[in-house]
Amino acid sequence: TFKAVGYGDMSSYLRLPTGNYQVAMRNAGAPASSAPVLTTQVDVENGAAYTVAGVGRFADLGLRVLKDDLKLPDPGKSKVRIIQASVKAPVLDVAGQNGKKIADGVAFATTTDYREVNPGKWSVQVAPTGGGKTSVLPCTLGAGSVYSLIVLDDHGGGLKPELHVDAERQG
Repeated sequence: TFKAVGYGDMSSYLRLPTGNYQVAMRNAGAPASSAPVLTTQVDVENGAAYTVAGVGRFADLGLRVLKDDLKLPDPGKSKVRIIQASVKAPVLDVAGQNGKKIADGVAFATTTDYREVNPGKWSVQVAPTGGGKTSVLPCTLGAGSVYSLIVLDDHGGGLKPELHVDAERQG
């Protein structure tokens, strides 16, 4: 059970034995006996990792199972994927500060494949495809680590990119 996982939050991983699981999402504070708002099935494979995400617009909200790739890249690289969760900007372009493309045309409620990039200090630029206000996320990508960059709607009307560590090289 994960309590109070809200919009844009990512919980830590939970180790489970191989098998089929039902995942249910309830309103915060609702008892486990109450009817879930959303449910889905997850077939957990040995050694695999998954993210279950609530995606969609209001009445179309559903749960999507994303298979994560936690295999660490070479020590001289980082690995990142984009999870597009912005309702206000239905299609996004994502680039580094130098304009080098990370992903173009990322549609709402979709996730890109992981992509290897150079580690170090980044200013990730996220903008609606076709023009609009660009949001910038300063972040540091560690060598040999794996990340998810979630693009959310900001309360101020723009975009709020958040970087989460999926896996990192130890030592």
